[in-house]
Amino acid sequence: PEFNNPKIQQLLHTLTYPEQFLTDSSKVAFAIFFMKDYAETWSQPYLMKVFNAEEVAFNEFLDNFKS
Repeated sequence: PEFNNPKIQQLLHTLTYPEQFLTDSSKVAFAIFFMKDYAETWSQPYLMKVFNAEEVAFNEFLDNFKS
């Protein structure tokens, strides 16, 4: 993998510091923080779920982001 890729760096950070990401929603919020342009717009429904204290499945978020 290309380790300079921001997506890879985010995933490595969540794996390296699991105590900072106790829920899937916190992982999603962290990933959204780095999104720009279309990805930022695409992520808004997920961000609203996080703000509304709804649990967001991180794997589902990643799968949808990849497609």
